[in-house]
Amino acid sequence: MNNKAFTLAEVLITLGIIGVVASMTLPALIQKQQKKEFLTQAKVVYNTLNNALERAKVSYGTEIENWEFLESGSNLERSMFFAEKYLIPNLKVIEYCKKSTNTQACSHSVGSYDYKGADFTSFKPQNNYGTTLVLSNSAIVSIQAGNINGNTERVRIVYDVNGIKGPNFMGKDVFIVELGGRQGGGDKNRFLPYGYRKDKDCSYYKNGFQADLTCTKEHGRAACLAYIMCNGWNMPEDYPW
Repeated sequence: MNNKAFTLAEVLITLGIIGVVASMTLPALIQKQQKKEFLTQAKVVYNTLNNALERAKVSYGTEIENWEFLESGSNLERSMFFAEKYLIPNLKVIEYCKKSTNTQACSHSVGSYDYKGADFTSFKPQNNYGTTLVLSNSAIVSIQAGNINGNTERVRIVYDVNGIKGPNFMGKDVFIVELGGRQGGGDKNRFLPYGYRKDKDCSYYKNGFQADLTCTKEHGRAACLAYIMCNGWNMPEDYPW
């Protein structure tokens, strides 16, 4: 019997080919897994927030349109009022920042809002604009309630599905919801993805006509959760990553 062993050169060539193939396929596999994980977490937090609203509606025996909103005070005070009255009693909260920024979670910047790199640091308590909760699954929920463009009953939430871990980027692990969608254009008795329009198809979020209503690399990702929901809670092939 003749046994032919591989030469060192042949082994090195084979290893080189394996390395090239791995370098080409691994990033795509990692990205696919990241998308799957963030998508699952995004839906979990979305449902968690809406379930909290449902429990609050049962507790108060009325729809959200009849709820009490703080009519005066700073946005921080209004946000704390909404959080303490309606959300915190119905969520598993492991940290409530109130006015504090003493911990990493409470001072967390929730990432890039659009292609220009602006962020939601204005939501942080020290800016007197909003307050922050940390949920038992480590998600960070930043709440802004009252006096949004003159509307005292608007409630907007930015949430980071995996907390202080990266990438902390809008449309990846950071998403926005608002009561009724953007400016209450939808069902005002639930949180809807920011920019959501029930009268539009999915292409609405890709045409880039207004930066805060799109889900594109070029024009912003604020409405990416709306684009995901429009696609049956999936990130389609053209999803900006």
